Amino acid sequence: VHTTVENGGPFDGFIDELRISGIDRSADWIKASYNNQNNPGNYLSFATEETSLFIPNISASPASNDFGSVNVGSSSPPQTFTITNTGTANLVIGTISLAGTNLDQFVTQNDTCSGMTISPSAACTVKVVFNPTSAGALTANLSIPSNDPDTPNLYIVITGTGVIPQYILTVTKAGTGSGTVTSGDGLINCGNTCSAIYNAGAALTLTATPDASSTFAGWSGGGCSGTGNCVITINTNTTVTAAFNIKTFTITATAGVGGSISPSGAVVVNYGANQTFTIMPDAGYQVADVVVDGISIGAVTSYTFTNVTAGHIVSAAFSEIPNISASPASNDFGSVNVGSLSLPQTFTITNTGTGNLVIGSIYLTGTNLDQFVTQNDTCTGRIIAPSATCTIEVLFIPTYVGTLTANLSIPSNDPDTSTLNVGLSGTGVVGQCL
Repeated sequence: VHTTVENGGPFDGFIDELRISGIDRSADWIKASYNNQNNPGNYLSFATEETSLFIPNISASPASNDFGSVNVGSSSPPQTFTITNTGTANLVIGTISLAGTNLDQFVTQNDTCSGMTISPSAACTVKVVFNPTSAGALTANLSIPSNDPDTPNLYIVITGTGVIPQYILTVTKAGTGSGTVTSGDGLINCGNTCSAIYNAGAALTLTATPDASSTFAGWSGGGCSGTGNCVITINTNTTVTAAFNIKTFTITATAGVGGSISPSGAVVVNYGANQTFTIMPDAGYQVADVVVDGISIGAVTSYTFTNVTAGHIVSAAFSEIPNISASPASNDFGSVNVGSLSLPQTFTITNTGTGNLVIGSIYLTGTNLDQFVTQNDTCTGRIIAPSATCTIEVLFIPTYVGTLTANLSIPSNDPDTSTLNVGLSGTGVVGQCL
């Protein structure tokens, strides 16, 4: 041991006691201690006669902390660190700071320790928050300087993982129609795939494509509207709805006087559907004609549009019903000599209906049609008004013996009797005088 004493000379002797104090002592204190010794010539004291060593000791709880995964741009809950003086002397803490590779990813708050003197067994606290601004594993140290002689700077390791938040985009479809929604990145194809996970801040474009049977009615949700593309930025779980409506077409159905068509008016029909119209004449009327898109299809009583993909027009016309009758309804010319002529028989054709009777060409039919002949025909090709008549005569001209028959056939527009057959008969005989 080498030191100096009060008179400035070197100490040369034996030290039988060495007392070490954790408290700085002044020169005056040492001098007074020396002079107070019983035998100053043989005993030199450098400190008070203290019975224990006074040293501060710093400890932290927790000794380290992992903040786990925290979304980039978000903050973790604060972690409280308790700094305790476990020594026997006052602990003087300097200014607490952050150090290390990613010190800017953490922040201290509510610091009750920096610049404080902590008594033995007392404590103070400081909080740390993890605020990641980038993704990945991030680390730093909470640096706590003090007068702890063993640990003049206590480092608490703090770690955390910055993660980019992810959100779910969900596409739903509404309306009476059908179609597909796709995203520009291909993750959404709805259809089949109607949701996908995106990183926060992802920007994408959704496109709605209606099927051939439908139209796109517009967007809702996610800030999208209208019928154009939906451009969105994902920063939360988001649902976007695309509305598709089935195409509809109008079939206009009308009916003239004397009947009806059902359904009538402007009839709305879905794309690809079938629509049947029923044409019904009133009493005393008949269907005269049905016209579809300007083309006559005749006097039908129903019409069906199949697989409708366009608008159409259907109209029905009606006419009053003619009714044909003949008087007499048949005639037997009796016996007539072969090679002779009977007296003519007049047949009266009457229209007993409510519509005009149109008569075609009258002709003879039957087994023996060549044994009869017509004359004075005022009916063929005629239009007979209701209650009006026309006439035609028939003669029997047998050329051989026997009972001979034929028909007077009268075609017309009578809907019930398109051809009226009037029965004719007679007997060819030989050698009789009429």
